[in-house]
Amino acid sequence: MHSASFSRSYFSCRLIAGFGLILLGTLSLGPKALGFNDTGFEATAAFSALKVKAESPQSQPSQADRPIELVRIFDGDSAIVRYEGETLHVRIVGIDAPEKGQPHANESRDQFVALLRTPTARIEILKRDVFRRWLVRVEVNGEDLGEKMLRQGNAWFFRRYQSDLSPDMRRRYDRAEREAQAKKLGLWQENDPVAPWDFRARKRKPKDSAGS
Repeated sequence: MHSASFSRSYFSCRLIAGFGLILLGTLSLGPKALGFNDTGFEATAAFSALKVKAESPQSQPSQADRPIELVRIFDGDSAIVRYEGETLHVRIVGIDAPEKGQPHANESRDQFVALLRTPTARIEILKRDVFRRWLVRVEVNGEDLGEKMLRQGNAWFFRRYQSDLSPDMRRRYDRAEREAQAKKLGLWQENDPVAPWDFRARKRKPKDSAGS
């Protein structure tokens, strides 16, 4: 009996030792040896790392991380700016501000500059125009910059190019301009304000006549 018990104990120890060796060998193998796809294994790990980083509060940019840097201001609707590492010649879509030399041109320009300098100002690029400028929409503190300019009487609604706007923006821009006009704000204080597109056309006429 004593000999049989010893044999069973010895066999059990050998069996446990064998399983231990198999387990250690398995752990030492890479994912390919285990039958897993090597690329898929690494991609899953990378995705997990990115997900953790994205969900970390420290990795999220603050509102003031990427402000608009003004390089040159032309008038109340166009400028050269640096934004997200790019230098852009931008023009606000849907509005036309007074040209230099027109009444309220300085007020319009000042409001434009103040809005662009707001730390929360964000640019949405729409497309390029015929002058190679980027037509953009700018949001400031959750409000549309173009609409604010119109509401203060510092720009006209550029209806000639309203197709660049969504139907909702067209309605809001039209309403903002009419409200400023009714309250005689900004440029609407003038008895007969000249729209900037007419002002530009008048300045071009002498050159055209001289050339004809």
